[in-house]
Amino acid sequence: MFSMTPTPTEALLDDLVVDHVLSAGQIKRRYGLRLNPARIHALGLTPIERVMVTVHGAPASVRAVQFVALNPRWARQESWMLGHLAGVAEARTLTNNPRALWRSEAGRLDSARPDAVYLMERGMAAVEFDTGSYDNATVRRKLREFGRTYAHVIYAVSGQRRLTYVRRRLAIEWPSADDQERFTLVHAPWWA
Repeated sequence: MFSMTPTPTEALLDDLVVDHVLSAGQIKRRYGLRLNPARIHALGLTPIERVMVTVHGAPASVRAVQFVALNPRWARQESWMLGHLAGVAEARTLTNNPRALWRSEAGRLDSARPDAVYLMERGMAAVEFDTGSYDNATVRRKLREFGRTYAHVIYAVSGQRRLTYVRRRLAIEWPSADDQERFTLVHAPWWA
């Protein structure tokens, strides 16, 4: 009998089709792989290195991050966008959503739309990733609009303080327990 389970390398390449970029930390945790320059080249991946803030407003979160991508166009993107893509990918992993039902749109600049959507049994779900840079009005608007428009909302954040804030904001915007069940709040430290 043949096994249909992909190898870690095959799973990485399949995930990059959906997630666009992943950090070295994600690759090590998800697939048990350490990527060196030779292996990155052999897999046809584009290496991307940045020094960046991973949690908005937290100077201690500045770090050197290595990413990889299938498409070299991602290497031309700004650091915040790469982190945003990796954060959305981390949300997918932490919520166990299969890539076949997931579409990431985190690489575009349209704050009125979610960073990703996925298909659930009860309808479409929205995914939003927040590093802490959104002002209070934006967080309120996203919780309100996505909660009205989608069957479920995953709101992922890179920092614990932001998670606490969004949890409080959610209780104000959607006070009923039934409404709150349609939201999943996730701490997604994609760089670790």
